Amino acid sequence: MIGKSILYPGILTLLLMLAVPAAAEQQAFSEDSIAVIENHYKNEPFLLVMWSIECPPCREELALFSQLKRMGENFNLVLISTDHFSQQDTLNAILVEFGLEGVDSWIFASDSIEKLRYHIDPEWFGEMPRSYFYDTSHHRIAVSGKLTHQTINAWLKDKNT
Repeated sequence: MIGKSILYPGILTLLLMLAVPAAAEQQAFSEDSIAVIENHYKNEPFLLVMWSIECPPCREELALFSQLKRMGENFNLVLISTDHFSQQDTLNAILVEFGLEGVDSWIFASDSIEKLRYHIDPEWFGEMPRSYFYDTSHHRIAVSGKLTHQTINAWLKDKNT
């Protein structure tokens, strides 16, 4: 009897763990993080996207990225939230909602938002969404405003040729 009473809660716990989506994990973005990201994707193209909870077009982009990933598009995507680190639980829930919990994800870890923005791009003044298309040589093209399926597909086609 004792064995069964221990076994059943253990099985129930395991089943609950399998049923609940894994939480998204965001890394703390600091002044040197852009160099860490670029080094991680050395010789690989990637799409760097700045987003925020309070940005409706950003959520539309998240839905687009989710759709592209579900369609089997294979590309390196890095998401950086410009929200305060205290918002991490909300941001994680949004990533899980869009099925992006496995994406390389960061969150600003300083109250000096302007300083962090400057380290990403001295010419970026905070407009959102903001994206950077990196090629294999890490030349990048900055785009302010919501990305479209066509824009991303053109980059995907170009990066695969």
